[in-house]
Amino acid sequence: MKSLNNLKIGYLPCSYLVDRPDDRRRFYYFAKEDQIKFELFDSKSKYDLVVLTQNSDIGLLPSLKENNTKVVYDCIDSYISDELSFKGRLRGLAKFLNRDTKKLYLNYAKTLRRKLSEFDAIICASEEQRLKLLDYSNNVHAIPDMLNDGHIETKRNYDTALDIKIVWEGLGTNAFHLRILKKVLHSLSNKYNLELHLVTDPFYFKHMNRFNRRSTLDEVQDICNEVFLHKWEKDTFSKIIIDCDLAIIPLNNKNALAFGKPENKLISLWKMGMPVITTNTDSYKRVMKEAKIDLHCNDEADWVRNINSLIESKDLRQKVAKRGLEYSEEHYSKDVVLGRWRQLFSSLI
Repeated sequence: MKSLNNLKIGYLPCSYLVDRPDDRRRFYYFAKEDQIKFELFDSKSKYDLVVLTQNSDIGLLPSLKENNTKVVYDCIDSYISDELSFKGRLRGLAKFLNRDTKKLYLNYAKTLRRKLSEFDAIICASEEQRLKLLDYSNNVHAIPDMLNDGHIETKRNYDTALDIKIVWEGLGTNAFHLRILKKVLHSLSNKYNLELHLVTDPFYFKHMNRFNRRSTLDEVQDICNEVFLHKWEKDTFSKIIIDCDLAIIPLNNKNALAFGKPENKLISLWKMGMPVITTNTDSYKRVMKEAKIDLHCNDEADWVRNINSLIESKDLRQKVAKRGLEYSEEHYSKDVVLGRWRQLFSSLI
């Protein structure tokens, strides 16, 4: 990628500390690994190429194009499909009040769909997203996050104790998805001593990442007899996860944004050697089918059956964990991810 360093590149990150996962695991990671020079975007400067994230002001596009700047847009969430939900309807207003955009877009999803064709390239994080985005652009690249790029622990012991430990990992704002399993976990608690372990933020803001502070534990305390919260920290999160027996990724099927998410979280857990049960989103079904694993759930009965099967069989836990680990190492390795980024920029130069 020597030719990239002949260009002046601007990057408008999700956080100007460049410390959010959306930054660390995506363009920032690629630039660091391939030693690509860039600077944080300054509207007063001119660039040959600019990489915008979902937190960027899409209103910047006209002025950038006037300067003949190549513009890449990284849209890892399915904002274009999230038009009717409560958050989707208010996204344009929230971005305006949060000063992410200078202009108020009352229908953010519709505005974004209209602007997508103007970008020189679009990045997403799954094949399902790529196929949808091809309706708006002929230069779309599915690039997964570079997951677990630091030191992580890998599960080796698949024995269970008297207490069965089920783990969920994610942002506090997404813990509400666990509520779809309230009946499931209470039902299974009649048969097993279940513990639900959360690896997440102790507190989160319900609105615009700054208003209505909530306790994550209070939101989900009643969904299982025993619930434990562990603060997510880079040096300890994987150790906590692999000390549990199985992992879950439930998603509320009424949430369009969640159902459009890529497979990143599943791949991350597979890389730790965890047996994982998920909701049956398109991305989870696809990678599980390719990995020859059948642990995605359509309803509560599926969740009960799959959790019960993993608890009852050490051989099954080991088998699906091994398949997931091998699949993630083959299809989501460092070389694969960096290769996708190189293909993207080759399409522009």
